[in-house]
Amino acid sequence: QMCIRDRHTVALNDMKIAIFGHVPWKNHTIKYIISIKDFESGQEKIIWNEIYDPLANVIELPNGKKMYARMNVSKSSTTSFGIAATSDGNLVVLSNKDGTVNEYSTDGDRIRTFSLNIDPVEITDADIERIYETQIDNFAKFQEKLSEERKLTDEELDMIRTKYKENFESQKDKIKVGDHLPLYSTVIMDSDGNVLVFEFTEEKGANKFNVYSYEMDGTLIGISSFETQEYDLTFTQDTFVFHDGFVYAMAVKKNANGVPLRLVKFRLSE
Repeated sequence: QMCIRDRHTVALNDMKIAIFGHVPWKNHTIKYIISIKDFESGQEKIIWNEIYDPLANVIELPNGKKMYARMNVSKSSTTSFGIAATSDGNLVVLSNKDGTVNEYSTDGDRIRTFSLNIDPVEITDADIERIYETQIDNFAKFQEKLSEERKLTDEELDMIRTKYKENFESQKDKIKVGDHLPLYSTVIMDSDGNVLVFEFTEEKGANKFNVYSYEMDGTLIGISSFETQEYDLTFTQDTFVFHDGFVYAMAVKKNANGVPLRLVKFRLSE
């Protein structure tokens, strides 16, 4: 059974849908899959798949059972993709690893490909150390529940903590999957059939994004930014739509009385 990521299913032409998901694989690895499925017949064509090792931390418990903790702590990986549908109902797949954009027909045939002109933000040693410490903190919160849920003694819990940290430290040099942060945060298609790529930002709660606009032949139309002071925006295909020169968004109004959620229409400034 394939686990499907949030917002990683899009409707295509010819009664078909595209799915980006993953399934457990051998030796604690994960197999990521992008497929096109016929909604009526149920037939499916896989257009891409790759096996990914999330740095498994397997700890044997005193009762003979095993605890499996995933150690994927890097923001950049081969499994980071964005999918969207063109105005013709074809599938667009963007890779966060190398910035490649591929368009597929509903039959799963690749029609065209081009690369994004975005300079990646390199992962520094400070980034690795910060991500490492976050992982240790997350496990500390998780292990608080172990005693109650598995009825383990303090001695057994100390063994698990020690084993986990030893395993993690031994693989610390592997947490840098790739050498840069994601090239983009979101991909959206506008009403003219162009690809809009929102640049990744590390700033938590940032409400300003640079947007790269491409025609489907790979031509860079331009780079612009979108910012609003009154609303907190979520830049996803579900909540943010470009149509005929306007932006329609589900947004949270700052300092609102009562329910803060609003459907807002923005005019793009020249």
